[in-house]
Amino acid sequence: MKTARETDPLAPYLIGCYLINLVVCLNYWEYADTPGILSNLFKASILITYPLIYLAPIAVSLVLLRKLRNLFLGDVGVAVASIGLSAVLTITLYVDVRLFDLYGFHINAFVINLLMTPGGVESMGGGQQTYISAATTVITIITLHVALYLAVYKFHYHLSPSRRILYSMFAIFLLLTVSERMVYGFSELKQYAPVLKVSSMVPLYNRVTIRDLAKKFGVESVLKSRIQIEETAQTLNYPLKPLTVNTPAIRPNIIWLVSESMRWDMLSPEIMPNTWEQSHQGWRFTEHFSGGNGTRQGLFSLFYGIYGSYWETFLAAHKAPVLMEILAEQDYQLQMYTSADFTYPEFDQTLFANLPASALHQLENDLTPWQRDKLNTSHITEFIRSRDTARPFMVFMFYESTHARYDFPEETALRTPYLPDLNYATMTRKSLAPRISELKNRYINASHFIDSELAGIYQLLTEQGLWENTIVMLTGDHGEEFMENGFWGHNAGFSEQQIRTPMVLWLPGESPRVIEARTSHMDIVPTLLPLLGVSTPSSEYSIGQDIQTLTTNSRPYIVVSDWAGLAYLDDDCKFTLPFNSSLNLSNQLFDRADKPSTDIVAFLTRNKSHLDEILTDARRFTLDPNKK
Repeated sequence: MKTARETDPLAPYLIGCYLINLVVCLNYWEYADTPGILSNLFKASILITYPLIYLAPIAVSLVLLRKLRNLFLGDVGVAVASIGLSAVLTITLYVDVRLFDLYGFHINAFVINLLMTPGGVESMGGGQQTYISAATTVITIITLHVALYLAVYKFHYHLSPSRRILYSMFAIFLLLTVSERMVYGFSELKQYAPVLKVSSMVPLYNRVTIRDLAKKFGVESVLKSRIQIEETAQTLNYPLKPLTVNTPAIRPNIIWLVSESMRWDMLSPEIMPNTWEQSHQGWRFTEHFSGGNGTRQGLFSLFYGIYGSYWETFLAAHKAPVLMEILAEQDYQLQMYTSADFTYPEFDQTLFANLPASALHQLENDLTPWQRDKLNTSHITEFIRSRDTARPFMVFMFYESTHARYDFPEETALRTPYLPDLNYATMTRKSLAPRISELKNRYINASHFIDSELAGIYQLLTEQGLWENTIVMLTGDHGEEFMENGFWGHNAGFSEQQIRTPMVLWLPGESPRVIEARTSHMDIVPTLLPLLGVSTPSSEYSIGQDIQTLTTNSRPYIVVSDWAGLAYLDDDCKFTLPFNSSLNLSNQLFDRADKPSTDIVAFLTRNKSHLDEILTDARRFTLDPNKK
């Protein structure tokens, strides 16, 4: 008679699932190319053990389900649950591998928000072929797990491993996982960069430190502590005190023009000739940085003048920026346009939380991005022509053509050849690399098209004599990388290409100038509010500075945000400060060419006061409800 062990198909099925996931995870190998035997052994240990770690919760769930099958599930219910849970894990790992391949980040808060927020998936701009390919991949993975389950169910008498084999496998796993954690612990202690880099290769890597243990044996850590942004339950304290406002006799009109993913080098005589020519009448900034590497953090810093790390707190409170509240109090005609959605990102609950729905204009997604941009531009010009001339107005426009897939009408193409389309589901870094210049040509063409639309607005302002009393701004929410540092897109790091944007500001009565000082999106609000009659010091509502007080290289550093934390940037380097909840980030140092640096101890010694200031500013506009 067969024993229970020999007739139970669960063990061989889980081993098969492990092997499937191991094959998927092996794709991470090439993304952590590090020198040295130690780092490569560490990398191999991670790739062998983590597919099993990911599978462990599912294994426990399946054991429980099998025990309950006689109560209400039955064999069919257990089969469906087994295949469903294991297939979901494989699909999740596959998606994570593809994300990490193209963008350099794992499934994180940004990705989850993308999936959960209305309009999120649509904002990616994937074509029909992308959805077909994605569906095909999901069906293939599910089919693979069904075939595995059926094979194991039929042949498990021959496939069931002996207890000796199971114990040996567990012993090997234990040896590998304990060893790689010890290697990581010592590497973190001494800041051995190759191993630390590898640790970010897989999602949810468990960073075990041995600082306390090492200290008992007289071994000190190179870094005394991790510098991170604390995330605690907080309430808003914004602004720090009520603003003093003396409404000016003549209130300036305001037009804010923002193009999705537009980086600084798109503003050139060739690519954006109309804006380049018009920029000679205003302030053109040569070293301007967004407050973030993504749309939320970028536009949040632009409208609020504070770190993007405050986003979640302001979103929860539905708190509008003081800029928009003052404009409403001063009876501005407020008209906001987007070719994306106001619900994704959630600007209807943050930037424009104080505005009625009638002031928020978005178009249906059955139009292409360039068609929406063109139609929105015509709506803006119609509004300006038909406005109440007795009242000032504020117009905001968010152009979408420069977001991937980089959309434009063919007749406006400036650069050829360009990639015909993007299939996110099949695209890999390896397949994209030979054609990255064609993809960038799409982006350049989209930027060129946006400039042709902006020309109509510039011309209208000239025709109606509005330049004399209108503040006009042109910028990007963040930049876009085209594998200059190994990845494509944004939200993947703080490379120059992802965070540096164009900035042109036309201020009534100000002489044209080129500003070479390093500036930030956070500087715009403290520059504009005094023009609206605000006399309160900007430190009460912003972390930025009035641009008119800046001189060349007068600011020692700026700060940029993403979903996982903040980054410090000065003349020489960039340094990351993760949130305390970030699982896959640690303090990292790069030079301004975005190359990893090992001089982290010297950096911390040299910039301690600046980092302390950043940590203070990250909490300045909130109150800890647990402290009285």
